[in-house]
Amino acid sequence: MIQDYGYGQPMDGYIKEASSGQLTVIASGGINRLRRMLIAGRVDAFVGDSNVVAWLLKTKTTLPRQVGCLPENPFYIAFNSNRPWVKEIVNKLDIWLTTAKNQLKLKSIKEDYLGL
Repeated sequence: MIQDYGYGQPMDGYIKEASSGQLTVIASGGINRLRRMLIAGRVDAFVGDSNVVAWLLKTKTTLPRQVGCLPENPFYIAFNSNRPWVKEIVNKLDIWLTTAKNQLKLKSIKEDYLGL
């Protein structure tokens, strides 16, 4: 897991309850570091957003294998909660994503970005 990264429920609850020996938590290097640790056999699995992992699979030659997935959220983005503008941007995105037209636009962006 990546330190201070929000995975959503039920993963955040599991992380909070897990003992220190049950999880490997990295502070830097992100998903690429987790991928390298998996390939090196230093971890058995890692948790990542399906879109981020899809991008990783598109850009790297040595690939992890997906073994499970939690229910999909229609959209997920991470912001530093200490920034004063975060709540306003999240509210605007929530409103923007309520229309079918914008859902199609998001789908198109994801397809272009991930090569789906």
